[in-house]
Amino acid sequence: MPEVTLVSAYHNYLIDGRLRREVAAGDPLDPSGFFLVAHPVSQGDPIPILSGRFFDRDGEFLLRMERNDLTENPNGFSILETPGGWALMDTTMEALLSAEVRAFENGFLTVLRGVLFDPTGRQVVQGDDRGLHILNPG
Repeated sequence: MPEVTLVSAYHNYLIDGRLRREVAAGDPLDPSGFFLVAHPVSQGDPIPILSGRFFDRDGEFLLRMERNDLTENPNGFSILETPGGWALMDTTMEALLSAEVRAFENGFLTVLRGVLFDPTGRQVVQGDDRGLHILNPG
């Protein structure tokens, strides 16, 4: 059965060059695995909402976030507001993940950038100017 893709009339994420109301990769119910969820955004709020459990290229746990709140953060990451969005920064001011929000007459578009890994160090998500690319959905 083909995957159903829903587009929001208000706020979308750019995924592989296409608009999506939300996106998920990995398994949020696995207590030690990678996941990323870009939640639907309600009308009236231009800020993208993300949840996830992130690892570095060596498979070491970095952080967990729930709806833009850093709930497990042993490495001291911060969410910094940027012009047109926000960036998830480490203590050396290197961005792990960033969200750029583009405003249009009838709504908003979020472009996510960064590289994310699973607990084995395998690259699972990459974000660039064409949006988020889920390489290994897990």
